[in-house]
Amino acid sequence: MKPAAATALADRVSKRSGQPWQAVVSHAIGDYSYKESYAFLWRESAVTNDGGTTVYLDPGNRFAREPLSSRFTVQVDGKPLSLTIGTVYIVYGDNKSDHTAEIGELDTYWQWLGDTFGGERIMLGKFNMPPTDSSWREFDVMAQPAITHGASTLGAHGYANLYDNIWTDGTLPITDQGIARYPEWLGLDHAKARARLHRSRGC
Repeated sequence: MKPAAATALADRVSKRSGQPWQAVVSHAIGDYSYKESYAFLWRESAVTNDGGTTVYLDPGNRFAREPLSSRFTVQVDGKPLSLTIGTVYIVYGDNKSDHTAEIGELDTYWQWLGDTFGGERIMLGKFNMPPTDSSWREFDVMAQPAITHGASTLGAHGYANLYDNIWTDGTLPITDQGIARYPEWLGLDHAKARARLHRSRGC
């Protein structure tokens, strides 16, 4: 909700790690009065941002928060790999139909990523629906979720669901995947991690 928070985070991580990090941030996106920004954050020694950062034009106004995409080059076994990443925040709404309607549009967005940028694609974000739900039936013939078991969202009393995920077309050279239990990395119990998350929603 505060775009400057992402660049401030990149500065903090750079100072803490001793390595330069960068961020690119979208303008505030959303319907009506509630708007948020998307951001990509990367370590310069491992990733290069190749530009082309674009907010999806969203023909027909299907998304409450249109996805953001950007093109990167990453090093895999010493060789460069071009990668387009799209980030999505599916609206939760009042009923299941509110978020399944947006999920039903992801196949069009995925195809647009391929037609516009070419090369390998990743789509990540908060989808507000587990990857096993029937609303994915058209999209899951094009891509597969990285995480299929467990819970990835920091809920009120633990990890609550598998709404946060990453989707790929299955051709990327990924050797491992998992759920980042960042409160444990930071030495925080669940209550403190949840409280900090709510205080820092500006990111």
